[in-house]
Amino acid sequence: MTASAHGRVVLLEGGVSPEREVSLQSGANLAPALAEICAELVRFDPQDRSLQELAALKPDCVFNILHGGPGENGEISAALAALGLRATGSGARASMLAMDKRLSKLVWEDEGLGTPQWLVATDATDATLDSIQLDLGDAVFIKPNSGGSSISAGPARGRQEIAARLAAALADDPEAMVEQLIEGVEVTYGIVGDRVLPGIRIEVPQGFYDYEAKYVSDDTRFICPPELPGDLDARARAAAQRAYASLGCRGWGRVDLIVSGQDIQLLEVNTVPGMTSHSLVPLAARKDGMELPALLAAILKEAA
Repeated sequence: MTASAHGRVVLLEGGVSPEREVSLQSGANLAPALAEICAELVRFDPQDRSLQELAALKPDCVFNILHGGPGENGEISAALAALGLRATGSGARASMLAMDKRLSKLVWEDEGLGTPQWLVATDATDATLDSIQLDLGDAVFIKPNSGGSSISAGPARGRQEIAARLAAALADDPEAMVEQLIEGVEVTYGIVGDRVLPGIRIEVPQGFYDYEAKYVSDDTRFICPPELPGDLDARARAAAQRAYASLGCRGWGRVDLIVSGQDIQLLEVNTVPGMTSHSLVPLAARKDGMELPALLAAILKEAA
């Protein structure tokens, strides 16, 4: 594919969310490959510049790699659409549903898709801790309801750990998603257009795929394809595709889930997944025969 096929592309990176540094890492990783496949690449950080300035560049497409906050909750998608600009990724409504873990779960439950038992907490009072332990037990997973990159997220066992983890999540978000802790293997499926990429099973020495394991450590093991027994890979792939479609997502994304015995439990959909040198969508794409420039060309082709 020639560079001129994609014209002028603006790489939207950085931003103002707690995931700013991850977004900048993603942008740095993508920029050389994008430059290979477009006539002109412009890197744009909305922390320093307005979207009106972006529109004045008259891009043929905006490649949104803003993780978290406005980049994933639908605000940027809506603003770019209002400016008449083509952009990668899901539209505003789907982005909002995927970013809000509570709303995602409500949709999946309505669709009959499995997801861990959950509740949303807005404080860490004794009454809230009582509710968590009564409804979900003493082993839970807590994360900001609208956060990502595993920032302020993690498992907690027992009342003291639950209280501390809940306070950390609420420091970053007014609402915390509290899930029953499911023992099993974490598997993730990237999606580009109608194509579900090979699944990746994640094995972490410390037992939790946290920020360090995602973006820094070289000890995390990624098994692709995930080597699940029987028909579990096919079932998990189908569940991932249904979860993605049920939220109205399009273009590209990643679906995270837990396989526990024969059960498949959905965790979340990422509409702007990490694209750093440690990230999973490029790894799955390579396994499927797509190097980074081809993957980015496929994502750009799906822009709307």
